[in-house]
Amino acid sequence: MILGLILAFILTLLHFASGFFVKFTKKYNPKLLSFSAGILIAILFLEIFPSFVEKIIPISPALFILPLLGFVSFHSIRAYNIKHIQTKKALKKRFRKSHILAFFIEHFTIGFTLVSLTIINPSISIFLFIPFILLTISSSIILNIIDKTSKTNIPKIILASSTLIGAIAGMILTFNNIIYLATLGYATGALFYIISRDIIPAEEKKENMIFFYIGLILTMIPILISILY
Repeated sequence: MILGLILAFILTLLHFASGFFVKFTKKYNPKLLSFSAGILIAILFLEIFPSFVEKIIPISPALFILPLLGFVSFHSIRAYNIKHIQTKKALKKRFRKSHILAFFIEHFTIGFTLVSLTIINPSISIFLFIPFILLTISSSIILNIIDKTSKTNIPKIILASSTLIGAIAGMILTFNNIIYLATLGYATGALFYIISRDIIPAEEKKENMIFFYIGLILTMIPILISILY
């Protein structure tokens, strides 16, 4: 558990140093997003969701509704924005808030996942740490934009700390199994929506798809090895 917290703290430090990565991410952001999407898809379907299923089956199959609620709630937020906000200025402002929330939940989930996987299998957290570093770097451009458009440093501090907050929450929630599983289930559904709608580029170029498959395969290999051996 402590290992997951340490890894999350390192990722948080990278968030605070996001300004150093902006030039790199502006040039390679589509490729990094595709690579990150491959990583997250593999983690979601091979590690997070199976772990969630394994833990809830002895309790109640009704808890399967939690990932669905996570997915539907994020879709509802986006649908509401598009339907009820008429002006471009208001829409841009609301989408900025949505992206801030999505950024926080995405990296909160990463921190939560690091601690959760450390409890289940510490080697998985170590294997996935490097892909999470790349995902954190690819997010630096978003964090930098939010920082420039904010009147105070509070949003950046909260967002940069989101991974560490997720890790701390994971440690605390392990003491209450029901709340822990509820959070894990909701975060799983939310993460799936974020990946499919916000992280994977709408129009994938051929070279970007190659990076998606690279991220997918490089993440699948350590997870499958840990499962089989």
